Amino acid sequence: EAKKMILLEFNSLVLAETINQRLQKDGAKSYTHVVLCDFDGCTYDVTTVESNKTALIISISWPAFQNLKAFGVENRLKTIYGPLVVAPAAGFDFSLQIDTVHPPAKAEEVVKNISLLKRHAFASVFHAAFEALDGKGSVPDLITIPYRRSEALYIKKTDGNRVIVIF
Repeated sequence: EAKKMILLEFNSLVLAETINQRLQKDGAKSYTHVVLCDFDGCTYDVTTVESNKTALIISISWPAFQNLKAFGVENRLKTIYGPLVVAPAAGFDFSLQIDTVHPPAKAEEVVKNISLLKRHAFASVFHAAFEALDGKGSVPDLITIPYRRSEALYIKKTDGNRVIVIF
């Protein structure tokens, strides 16, 4: 009997579906507030602004985010999301905003990219480590990123042209 393998996506499918449902309502002016929790302590909050119900705010709170700040996570996300970036909602690490009446061009791609928010945040530490290898910055010899309650990711620089990643 063949074993079945579980394929995990890099993005949050539920987050993408939540945003898409809101966009498919043609910018309906009803109130939306959805909280999504992930297995690693990450929380997404999708809500409309009380004063402008066509503005959809997508926020992330993730314990690992604070450690990622040392590796440029905020600048990396600003580069990826550009004009969608807004000040973080209270109690959250990072926020994006979409106008549901006038969604961005290529909305489907934008929503897919938003659903990769945690992945893009996590990638910032790898970008910093690889840039340090190229002589474009510096990182500690051993980077520790606690990304779950009792688990951490370690990135160790080598003397050569590689890093060692330990989960």
